[in-house]
Amino acid sequence: MTKNHIAELEKRLWDVADEMRANSDLKSSEYSTPVLGLIFLKYADYCFSKQEKYCQKNQPVELRKSQTQAEEFLWEILRNRQFMKLKFRRQHQIGDYVVDFYCHDKRLVIEIDGGIHNKQYQIKKDKKRDVYLTSLGITVLRFTNEQVINNIENVLQEISEYCLPSPSGRRQGDEGEQHRGRGCEPCCS
Repeated sequence: MTKNHIAELEKRLWDVADEMRANSDLKSSEYSTPVLGLIFLKYADYCFSKQEKYCQKNQPVELRKSQTQAEEFLWEILRNRQFMKLKFRRQHQIGDYVVDFYCHDKRLVIEIDGGIHNKQYQIKKDKKRDVYLTSLGITVLRFTNEQVINNIENVLQEISEYCLPSPSGRRQGDEGEQHRGRGCEPCCS
């Protein structure tokens, strides 16, 4: 049962309760049925919200336990500052989203996509998520499971090209932007 279902049922029960209350011929026991239904829905909504908060909070932990082979393979290379001395976080939450790998210093997200990411509905979700992350000044690099497993050199090359400063001394994509120092948006926050 989703929050929308609960809200819809609650509205229907309130309508029934109001109709019963308006009809003065009804006994109070007949009126109590929709009221009990409303109490149940409030309780269900409370439980649903509590469960939703629990799931959101624990989602990164659960995802770390169930990584794909490609994610595990890339994590072994990125962890403990082994790759270009950069600190990467695994299954890191940003807003409502959990990203596969995140490097705060470079404002970089690395996503490893399986076959499901070729489905139309997932492509739309990924695009929405990328727009959100980009609005925060974060760059998203996407690779397929196959690229990571079969061609790790090219994956690492692409990541390092992003992470290395461009010849002008700015990160790739920052050309033309004035650096304002520690705490500026989007590059230093």
